[in-house]
Formats: sequence, C-alpha cells, structure tokens
Amino acid sequence: MPIPYVHLMIKSFFSKEKYKELKTIVKSKRIALTIAALFLKVFVSEFYNIIWQPRCKAVAECEHTKGIKKQDLRKRPLAH
Repeated sequence: MPIPYVHLMIKSFFSKEKYKELKTIVKSKRIALTIAALFLKVFVSEFYNIIWQPRCKAVAECEHTKGIKKQDLRKRPLAH
C-alpha cells in the first residue's frame, strides 16, 4: 500500500485522541504511525477474510442458483 493511502486510511480509522494516546505510550511519532499502519493492515486483511470473501461467495452462489451469468451482469438494464 503506498504511503499516502496509508496515512489517509489511518486518519479516517483512528481518532486524534486514540493516536495521541498511542504516541504518548510509545514516545515516538514514527513508531506510533508504524503500529497504526500494522493495525490497519491486519484489520483490512481480516475484514476481507471474514466478511468480504464470504459475501462474494454468497452473491456468486445466489447468482448461480438464479441462472445469472457474468455476461448478464455486464448488460445495461432496460429503461422502462
């Protein structure tokens, strides 16, 4: 993940108060950012494994049972 995206995600994921608490515990801005980035990386990875993959599998299974094919998904819906 490029650094600018990590910083943007950290800013939206951690409140300023929590970041300041972490910074006072570790006494270093760089270490606090590294810990926050690692925490965010683990969170994103686990979100993908626990929530996103099962959701995608359920959607694919639902589409399969209803006979929806990938080419059907690419078609534009008809305007009524």
